[in-house]
Amino acid sequence: MTDSPVKNRQPLIPDWRLLSSRLVYENRWMKLREDQVITPAGGEGIYGWLELPDAVVVLAITEEQEVVVVGQARYPVHEYSWELVEGAIEEGETPLDAAVRELKEEAGLTSNCIRPLGPPFHIANTRTDEVAHVFLATDLEFGAPHPEETEVLEIKKMPVQDVYEMIDNGSIRDSLTIIALLRYRALISG
Repeated sequence: MTDSPVKNRQPLIPDWRLLSSRLVYENRWMKLREDQVITPAGGEGIYGWLELPDAVVVLAITEEQEVVVVGQARYPVHEYSWELVEGAIEEGETPLDAAVRELKEEAGLTSNCIRPLGPPFHIANTRTDEVAHVFLATDLEFGAPHPEETEVLEIKKMPVQDVYEMIDNGSIRDSLTIIALLRYRALISG
C-alpha cells in the first residue's frame, strides 16, 4: 500500500508490479520515493525515484531573431549554465500559466504571442516522473525580472545561430534548452 498518492501515476505496465511505496524525503521542490516492486524478470527489488512537479521551458525569440538566455550557477553539476527560461509548474497552474510567470520572473518578459512548441516530453524517465512543456514566445515586451530568492540570474540576448553553436560545442548542456532549440530549428526549416 502506498503512504500517499503520487501525482498523475498510471497503473504500472504489466511487466512491473508495485508492492509498496514509501516517501523517503520531501522538500518544496521534490519528493524522493522508494518503491518495493516485482521486476519484469520476476524478482523483488527496490526502485528509487524522484517525484517532481512538471516543468516549462520557454524559447523567447526577439524580432531580430535573438534568443533570450538565462545564466546561473547550477548546484548539482557545479557549473555555470546558459539556458532558456525554465521552471516548475506550481500547484494549480496550467503549463501556459507557468510559462507566462517564469518569463516575467526570470527575464522580465511579457509575450503577446506564446504557444506550445511540440508535445510535452519526459525529462529523465528512469529517475523521475517529471514532464516538460515547451513554449515559443514572440512579440516580447521587456521589463525588470523578479527572480526567486535562490536565483542569481544573468540575462542576455544572443543570435539564434550563436546559441546553436554553443549547443554544438558543448557550452550549453541543459537538456530542456537543447530540446526546445532543436524543435525550433525543425519548425523554421520546414
